[in-house]
Amino acid sequence: MSVAVKQIRNLVCYDVFMSDTPIKAVVFDLLGVLITSQHPMGQPLLLELASSLRKAGYKIGILSNLQPSDQLQKDCAQLFEQFNVVIFSGETGLVKPDPESYISAAEQLGCRPEEVLMIDDAAENTEGAKRAGCQAILYRTESQLRSDLKASGLPLG
Repeated sequence: MSVAVKQIRNLVCYDVFMSDTPIKAVVFDLLGVLITSQHPMGQPLLLELASSLRKAGYKIGILSNLQPSDQLQKDCAQLFEQFNVVIFSGETGLVKPDPESYISAAEQLGCRPEEVLMIDDAAENTEGAKRAGCQAILYRTESQLRSDLKASGLPLG
């Protein structure tokens, strides 16, 4: 897909898809959301948010299309310990935006898909989450995410 087509697609995709179903779990994308080039060990504000959600009784997870290398597992061990589940497509064979990847994540969290909020930085992945029945937020910035989460009624710590 060309850059221009991808930019246009991002403009026409809804950034937020929420329903009236109460959220019981929040799943984050790893690369581009939790981990960025500026924060290779995790974005502090998002890690704080994840911790607050877990303390408030929400289940939290990571769903990533990365191949889990030994080095990644070692470098991110402390990060991964903070989450109820950490799922890599290389281990499951289910790749985002395949709706089955989100359904599997929901099952591993003990939830129905509609009870799960997926936060991802790729529009095609939030669209896949919606097709699976999940709620979704397209991540662009920390301030935008905080605003969207506040509007959803989730505690922000």
